[in-house]
This record gives sequence, C-alpha cells and structure tokens, in this order.
Amino acid sequence: MLGLSSSITHSSFDPLDLLGTYTSDFASGTDSWGDFSVSTGTQTKTANQSIGGRSGVLKVSYNADETVQFGLELATPWSEDFKIGDQVYVSLDFYFVDEDPQDGGTTNVPYFQAGDVYNPSRRISKGFGTAYWHTLAGTKTIIAGTNDENMRIGFASQDTAPGTGDHWYLDNVVVKHYRPK
Repeated sequence: MLGLSSSITHSSFDPLDLLGTYTSDFASGTDSWGDFSVSTGTQTKTANQSIGGRSGVLKVSYNADETVQFGLELATPWSEDFKIGDQVYVSLDFYFVDEDPQDGGTTNVPYFQAGDVYNPSRRISKGFGTAYWHTLAGTKTIIAGTNDENMRIGFASQDTAPGTGDHWYLDNVVVKHYRPK
C-alpha cells in the first residue's frame, strides 16, 4: 500500500483586495453626504427620519425642479481612489415620494456611481416606482474614466428626477471597493 490519504486539502484564492467598506448611519446625521451639482433651488438633507416602517433614514427634499445631473456626494472614507479595473459592490435602499412629478409620477431612475461623474460606465442604476422601499444593488467593474474618490447617489436626467416639493429617502447604503491583486 502506498499510504495515500483520502483527505483533500482545500485552499481559497481571492483575486481581489478589499480596499474599503462604507456602511451608512443616518440615525444621528447626514453621514457627511454633501450636495452634488444642484442646479436650482435647495436640496435639503434631514437625518433620523421615519417612513415606510423604518426609522433612522436620510430624507432629501427639493424646493425647485432640477435641470441637470445631481444628487448626493461623499468622498470615500478610505485612502484609494476608484480606478480603471476596480470593482465596486453597492447596495442601498431608496424610497421616493413624488409630490410634483416631472415625469408623470411613474418611474424614477436613481443611480450609484463610483467616481468620474461624467462617465456613465461607472453607474449602477434602476428604475423605481414611488411610495415604497426599493433596493438598488449590483457590482460594477470600472472600465473607463478618470480616477476619483467620490461616491455619488443621484439622478441622471431631469425627466426622472425629483421636482418642487418631492423628497426621497435613503437607508442601508453599503459600498465595498475591490482592486485586482
């Protein structure tokens, strides 16, 4: 007998390095999310709000119809910019209240973007209806654009964007930034 063992040794191989993770906490503040390209009026952020059976969420309100790509922006809390070849995983919960629909009140198309605001190839987006919680989730490999440290959540078109009196809510934002080894 050759003394062969029946056990198998398993090893794991992860081809990606996790560079950073962000998890939102809107119970006590805006979590440092700022305005991005608000063209008209004011975008007001209010923490620790309640809607749709949840509390501790962020409310974003508008007093004018927006005319450009706009939304919220946050510099990554880790030291690395988003670069070509990186992978970004995002999950966020979104609730839209359409008080003054520019689009007829049927669909709103928010997006999450990792860096380089002018490069749609860095976006994860989904159309949503109004008045209940939706989840936007996905993984994106960055294939083009300039290096940038900012994460953005917003609307790419005035046709699907909030208008005067509209507001939306944000909860459970999780972002993971990976780079190939």
